[in-house]
Amino acid sequence: MKVGGKRTLKIPPQLAYGDRGAGDVIPGGAHLQFECELKSIANNVMEEKMAEASSMNPAKQFLYVFVAGSIIYDVLKYQMHVI
Repeated sequence: MKVGGKRTLKIPPQLAYGDRGAGDVIPGGAHLQFECELKSIANNVMEEKMAEASSMNPAKQFLYVFVAGSIIYDVLKYQMHVI
């Protein structure tokens, strides 16, 4: 699939929740259907983390990006110190 491509994923009950369902939200024997779009392909770890963060709520996103940025900063600082 290319970036920007869209697909519909259809999951049969035997690969999803089966006859038991998921509480009051998904009944037993339900087929699941997801509309998916490939937004981008990450080329490095930071791009992967930013892609993960883009689907989070804003408060969680801020915390996630802050922590990921701090970890990357510490790793780069350590590498520069070692060299």
